[in-house]
Amino acid sequence: MTQPDTDRQVQDAAKPRIQIIGEHSVARLGFRILLERDGNFEVCGESGAGPQALEDADLWQPELAIVDISLGNGMGIDLVRELKRRQPAIKIVVTSMHEESLYAGLALHAGAAGYVNKRLSPEEVAHAVRTVNSGRIYLSPHITQQMLAISGSTDSPGPGDPLARLTHREIEVFELTGKGWTTRRIAAQLSISVHTVESYRERIRQKLKIRSSADLAFRATVWTLMNQ
Repeated sequence: MTQPDTDRQVQDAAKPRIQIIGEHSVARLGFRILLERDGNFEVCGESGAGPQALEDADLWQPELAIVDISLGNGMGIDLVRELKRRQPAIKIVVTSMHEESLYAGLALHAGAAGYVNKRLSPEEVAHAVRTVNSGRIYLSPHITQQMLAISGSTDSPGPGDPLARLTHREIEVFELTGKGWTTRRIAAQLSISVHTVESYRERIRQKLKIRSSADLAFRATVWTLMNQ
């Protein structure tokens, strides 16, 4: 853990304060240099993996956090979920080397507002943090375009929107799936059986040409977040 610089906190009080969480000190230093060079944020501190990161967050009360879900204990997603539970207003950007189409969905479900693959340029990482700080969701341009092509970006499906192919009940199931609800919870909410929910999801997959249940959950999550 690196203690926050009190004098600098006073000097940069108007800037959003960001906590950097990751197992490797070199990676944390890289993010610190990147964000300080950007000039729009104040790094209030760095934390390693585990409970210490949560304790630091409770102490520092940052507006944003960068979390590496490649943490050595394998609990990066759980850390994101717990951090969001403790501080609902915090905005979280997840970084990882993992496949974006799978782990971005997991990160968003856990409460993150952005996912950055470490293979992207440093400039893109800074852009992701700025995007999330502005209250928007960040995914890479490639994934964003792919999701928009399938899920649409308007509240009401129009003639060119793929969701126009869905019935009202299918859209309900799609939206609740995007909110992270379980099949059983959706069934109870809509007063239908678990089997019926599964049938609706299968129809949605066929209509939107989605290959897997994991891909459906991810795309529903992105669509729901973008249309809140």
